[in-house]
Amino acid sequence: MYQIDRLNGLGVKMRYDLEHGRTEDIDYTWRRTLHCFEADITYRAKRSEIRVKVDAVKW
Repeated sequence: MYQIDRLNGLGVKMRYDLEHGRTEDIDYTWRRTLHCFEADITYRAKRSEIRVKVDAVKW
């Protein structure tokens, strides 16, 4: 996760199938710190899917 500033981060995750030589998933994630919580918004490009996750901050 690349930290843009103290509240925002961006990440890219790629899953590749070596046996068949193709990309299975590409995930783009924006993480935002909301005081006591962290929110992740992930776009799964190969599936045109958006996921939202909110967790308590790990102290």
